[in-house]
Amino acid sequence: CQTEGLLLVTDDGRLTNALLHPRFATEKTYVATIDGEISAAAVASLQNGVKMEGDERLTAPAKVRVIYSDGAKTKIELTIHEGRNRQVRRMLAAVGHKVTVLKRTRLAFLTLDGVKRGQWRELTADEVKKLYETTGLTK
Repeated sequence: CQTEGLLLVTDDGRLTNALLHPRFATEKTYVATIDGEISAAAVASLQNGVKMEGDERLTAPAKVRVIYSDGAKTKIELTIHEGRNRQVRRMLAAVGHKVTVLKRTRLAFLTLDGVKRGQWRELTADEVKKLYETTGLTK
């Protein structure tokens, strides 16, 4: 399955780096549907940082909230501030779960509120200003 959800398109490389580089600690929130029921131990591992396949470093701690579980599948919300390749999928694989649906719902303070699937909108001048302030950059 592919990832869907919030995507920010910009031609400002400095801003892109500030939003994605772990040093700036910009939060990204995802909602993932995974196979099976996630254990309290797996949640704790995600919250403490996990070692992903192909990467010797532990991930930074994630914020994790279980939204729903019926035993066959679980929907969870993860908030991370790193941006490693396929990080959420790899973190969940590290604790024994395959992601079947993945959606980014938040980047910094930006959310999908009011934007339907397949639609887009331009950021307001205030939102652009706040992105720069959030990352500590000046325009």
